[in-house]
Amino acid sequence: ECAFAQLPERFGRGLRGLLENPVTCGDTPSGRVCTRRCDPLTPLTSCSEVAHPFRSSERIATPGAYCTVTSGCEGTCVAGEQGSRALGESCDADTDCQSLACMDPGDGDRRCVHRCQGGAGACPTGDVCAAGTDACGGCVDPSIVSGARGLGEPCDADAECGSGRCLVDGEDSYCTADCEGFASCPDGFHCRTGSCARGALGGNGDRCLDAADCRGTLQCVEGICSSTCTDTCDDDFSCTEGFCRSDLGVLGDVCAVDDECLSSRCVPVGSEPRCTQPCGAAGGCPSGFACVDNAGELLCARPGETRGGGGGGGCSTAGGTSWPVAGLFLMLIARRRRRL
Repeated sequence: ECAFAQLPERFGRGLRGLLENPVTCGDTPSGRVCTRRCDPLTPLTSCSEVAHPFRSSERIATPGAYCTVTSGCEGTCVAGEQGSRALGESCDADTDCQSLACMDPGDGDRRCVHRCQGGAGACPTGDVCAAGTDACGGCVDPSIVSGARGLGEPCDADAECGSGRCLVDGEDSYCTADCEGFASCPDGFHCRTGSCARGALGGNGDRCLDAADCRGTLQCVEGICSSTCTDTCDDDFSCTEGFCRSDLGVLGDVCAVDDECLSSRCVPVGSEPRCTQPCGAAGGCPSGFACVDNAGELLCARPGETRGGGGGGGCSTAGGTSWPVAGLFLMLIARRRRRL
């Protein structure tokens, strides 16, 4: 009865998009509906399209659906759209919230939050995940959480981090971890001089602080990962002074429409639209940029250039009381603070 449901295997293994995560008729919190597995950490986008049944490179839009939690960090697609309530506002259902996530993160107040997975570093910049490592919870202000901070969460000293390492990265500081090689940090981070730094390794046109922020032989030129050239470059790039420079706006540049940005996203940030990209569970922001809430979606912007909203830090806490987070622990041994 469901459109885009799994096709019989006799049609061939080439139809991997539907065979690996098929649409089924299943039981969900909204009743028995046509659904499929999804990521509740990205509720806005993980149910917005499905693979084309015969053309694997194409996607089919499925509007009017979002991802809700079933148990733990698992989710299923159900019908629903964004509400109007901002982060920190009280709610009764996911669809009350712009973030499409309504929950009690552990202090007794049910409110709009961004969902997170402990230790994954996927909260808005400045927030912490109220959950033990690998467990699911909500992004909240650090002041209401006691315990060691996880990867990517704000810190002022090594002893605040579960890893025992607080990294000063440009104008920001956050908990990091030791690493060796490009594959030794989790998604949304990369290894820079032995420390997991925010953001994936950059390609041509991506922002950077150091050559170690860029893939392969790319160099960090004027804060942008760039390849050398003598004459020609890939589409949307031009060879200028020996480097391939983007003809389109890069992250943080002023823009008017999506097509002017290398990331294909132009969003009002502060007083004017700027090129941006998704962050949080969808990926990390490069150094020098913050992951901020933008009407329920997490996007990269320069600190101070946001149009408001912030993270779960907008939540109040009665009497300033902190509460323990299961699975987290305090590190008592302070180690030397590292600086890039």
